[in-house]
Amino acid sequence: MQERSAVAAAKALWERGSSRAACARLRKLVDKEPSHPARLQLLDYLLQDGRPSEALHLIRSQRATWSEDLQVLYRQAIAEHLLGEYSQARHSYQRIAKIGADKEAWLRIAESGLAGLDREQELRERAESARGRAGLLAGLGGGGLFLFSGLVWVLARRMKRRCD
Repeated sequence: MQERSAVAAAKALWERGSSRAACARLRKLVDKEPSHPARLQLLDYLLQDGRPSEALHLIRSQRATWSEDLQVLYRQAIAEHLLGEYSQARHSYQRIAKIGADKEAWLRIAESGLAGLDREQELRERAESARGRAGLLAGLGGGGLFLFSGLVWVLARRMKRRCD
């Protein structure tokens, strides 16, 4: 009964905007009993509060207890993705697909997560390529750009002379 009231109190704190207090209240429950159902709510609150590193630390500290829990694995993949640990997130999604192979919904979640990682990797590669091109153009800045514009001017004058 006390546990239910603690979860209700944490939810009330969360709704009032006291996210840290809500997480602390749930954390006490989960520390006492790692398999407590409030663990998922705690992980959700940590992720929503912008603390994926704390959520990931909690998941990794409870690895022995939570290793086969698909709900926890899903939150782990999200936290890893938010922290930029893309290869770890990919591994987590693959584990979800392997463990939840008999459940179609979990397979779709894993496939969707992997597809999202692939799209994000493609966008990162494009951005890096664009930065490389921008760096090349920036290298022409200053004196290089002056020489380049002078070369264009000389070529334009020669072309004009030939046409006349």
